[in-house]
Amino acid sequence: MNMDFKKQVKGSLKLINIAKKILIIPSSPVDGDSIGSSLALYLILKKLGKSPEINYSFDRFGWLKFLPAAENIKVKDLFTIDLTAYDLVIFPDGGDLSQFYDGKIHREQFVLPADIQTLNIDHHPTNGHWAKYMVWCPSMSSVGEMLARMFEGVIKFDKDIATNLYTAISTDTGHFRYTNTNKEVMEIAGSLLEYGVDLGSLLIKLYQTDSYNSVRFSGYLTTKIKVDKKLKYSWFTISLDEWIKKGLTLEEVKNATSRTRDSNLRAIDGTDFTFCLTEDQENYIGGSFRSRNPGLFDLSKLAMMLNGGGHKEAAGFLIRDKTIPEAEKYVREMIEKNYKEIRSLR
Repeated sequence: MNMDFKKQVKGSLKLINIAKKILIIPSSPVDGDSIGSSLALYLILKKLGKSPEINYSFDRFGWLKFLPAAENIKVKDLFTIDLTAYDLVIFPDGGDLSQFYDGKIHREQFVLPADIQTLNIDHHPTNGHWAKYMVWCPSMSSVGEMLARMFEGVIKFDKDIATNLYTAISTDTGHFRYTNTNKEVMEIAGSLLEYGVDLGSLLIKLYQTDSYNSVRFSGYLTTKIKVDKKLKYSWFTISLDEWIKKGLTLEEVKNATSRTRDSNLRAIDGTDFTFCLTEDQENYIGGSFRSRNPGLFDLSKLAMMLNGGGHKEAAGFLIRDKTIPEAEKYVREMIEKNYKEIRSLR
């Protein structure tokens, strides 16, 4: 741990110590780190004698509702919450404030009240440093890892806290397959298992459980995969009309997209990275980049050019007011135009 992280942790623990009523707001897009770390933090704060609440602007975390304390997540639009009613508002796992409210509903930017205490706990290199206080460590694998290090020695973890932290770390490292996995990550994940995490059951729920419709849709998505042999990347797109006609929920679509991207798209030999586009609603398209050649590209640079952000090897972005064919053309043009800039020299 570097000195900056230790200094930030010390300051954040003082904030938490002073506060009584604390609001936790997980980020989007929903993943095991945003939800797992938020739930772990909720349970930690309860142990510290605080009165924590979790409000989430999105009702798309069904695949994680089995996690301990998930029943405490209230789905509530950030624009409708009186943040001044809380002593401290914590935003885990998001580099930009726009990740904490639904941009499909609100085109205007949310403005934080000036008189509230805000704490952003994040590990994304593209973080915009928008909160009043921060714990930021881009060298760590996940917010789950950050919380494990922040609170080790402060409280005694239990099975429920450890299960949520392990979920956060496991999912953000691709179950320890991504290059953000190192000796320290493995050690801290191993230490969490000592609290009685039911690893076999947890891994089945995280990686081997989905609806029949979603699994079938994954098969359909593999037929849509395309490859640019010149620039060595692969991609697929999904229009709103496609998934609605097949009777899927948005959550099923997101699950199928992630599975196809990570298991099929990234497996294509001779490619260096991938992208996929999913139309959530008319002319509102979510996109993601993933590397399959670690260190060769900085995909976060490309995502930032598309009003997104993330990590060098995994990043996301949002495209408004374009159809899927228009967005596909636009992303491919951006890749070609900025190819030399995003490629790292070896």
